[in-house]
Amino acid sequence: MTPLDTATRASAGSGPTFVRQELRPGVGLSVWRTSKFKTNLVEVTLRQPLDEARVTANALLPFVLRRGTRRHPTSLEMHRFLEELYGADLSVEISKIGESHNLRFQVEVAADPFLPGEPDLFRRGLGLLREVLLEPLADGASFHPPYVEQERENLRRAIEGLINNKRQYAIVRLIEEMYRGRPYGVYKYGRVEDLDRIDAASLYQHYQEVLATSPVEIFVVGDLDPDQVARWVEEELPLHPTRLRPVPPARSAPAHLDGRTIREEQEVQQGVLVMGWTSGVSYADEGFEAMVAANGLLGAFPHSKLFVNVREKASLAYFAFSRFEVSQGFIYASAGINVEEYERARAIIEAQVAAVQAGDFTDEELAKCRASLIHGYRAMQDSARRMIDARLVGLANGRPREPEEIIGRLERLEPAAIRKAAQTLELSTVYFLERPQQATVDRAAAQEEAP
Repeated sequence: MTPLDTATRASAGSGPTFVRQELRPGVGLSVWRTSKFKTNLVEVTLRQPLDEARVTANALLPFVLRRGTRRHPTSLEMHRFLEELYGADLSVEISKIGESHNLRFQVEVAADPFLPGEPDLFRRGLGLLREVLLEPLADGASFHPPYVEQERENLRRAIEGLINNKRQYAIVRLIEEMYRGRPYGVYKYGRVEDLDRIDAASLYQHYQEVLATSPVEIFVVGDLDPDQVARWVEEELPLHPTRLRPVPPARSAPAHLDGRTIREEQEVQQGVLVMGWTSGVSYADEGFEAMVAANGLLGAFPHSKLFVNVREKASLAYFAFSRFEVSQGFIYASAGINVEEYERARAIIEAQVAAVQAGDFTDEELAKCRASLIHGYRAMQDSARRMIDARLVGLANGRPREPEEIIGRLERLEPAAIRKAAQTLELSTVYFLERPQQATVDRAAAQEEAP
């Protein structure tokens, strides 16, 4: 057990921090010792490269593992055991950070001071994670077939159901087109066409491959001694990847940098316009805070340029916002508009980007943006889960950042730095989800004929 990066410790007075050590090659443990929460939270993240061949099996696996273990083979027995742990919570999820696919398993239990006489809750929570990860309901060659079939259908419905959320569907489609042929373009929940090829035996084989090849990050948040936590983790979570598969760098170049437009027709009530710009800045770069602020000025808040100019002043959009994908280093803007207003809405959105690039924002705009961003980073520290999310992003990018470090840089940020960051933005891809053209023509004709 050796220290890995003392750089993850914050300087004195800079706020809460994780301390990370390497338990063995490929297994890292990060502990944030804090008394601000009434629970102790532990997460185990198995990190895989993001690629089409494995993405669907990766996405399915945590939900099958969550269904039952050898000791607690049914949902009812699992629920009863969680109740024995005074309402502990067991959850799983999938996340995409750059070109990594992260299989995440969390257990949250009450902290010992709030349950006198129950000193082993955290360790029992670790034991439950061990069961889920290393002692699943399986016969040595196959998972329990009904669980695989049920979770496969749940995943199928989730993937197919994306189309019902037009706003999110359009964003996923933009990324797919912008990064077509690149791993980042792959949807984190995979593809429907893969599901029928996955059965209980093939998924169990994939599970063994994931355990053998995944770099592991373990996170613990609570009022717990890091050295004691390390000993408990060693005893309760004997994870030993033997053939580590390198996870690629977080950032990759998009497939297109020509500002091309993709138009897709569906029976929609309103169009959804999404525009993607690459940037020269991502999470690991020194200009990170400047790009965060540039996105804040552009569209992160109700007082940002997109909301004010596209939605309020021009009355063009039902919604209008932008997001900075920090690991991949690109910004997308999204707006829900009448199909007939496509050209006008696009022009106004592009004008807002140009304004930020030119430094055309007032002191008041910058002050509101700065205050909102700082509030967000302060609020992050009140959530153990959000802090783990942020630390995982930092580790994936090779540059862990403390919230207070980011806040300090935002407080000192000059307009010239924001302008410089924004000037690296380059339009890559435009995606527009619209109704079929004939329906649009018919609707326009009906409006003209109306008295």
